[in-house]
Amino acid sequence: VYDFQGNAPGELTMKSGDIIYLRWRVDDNWYYGEGKDSSGLVPVDVVRVISEQPQPLAVCRALYDFNANNLDPGDSKECLTFFK
Repeated sequence: VYDFQGNAPGELTMKSGDIIYLRWRVDDNWYYGEGKDSSGLVPVDVVRVISEQPQPLAVCRALYDFNANNLDPGDSKECLTFFK
């Protein structure tokens, strides 16, 4: 919606009309986004979301076996056991 000149390291400079792909919301004031040639922090109040897109699923390959049961009970509740 507005031009934004990134002033701090990690901020994304953009011009009005640029398409920015918002990857995630950092907090109440910032998104992390990717532009044509760079990526960085984007203030929430200088962009307008024009299309919500589903998050793509990541595909990965296990490098080694991992058993969540070997972790402390409190640490394993959000872990997935898998085998190479």
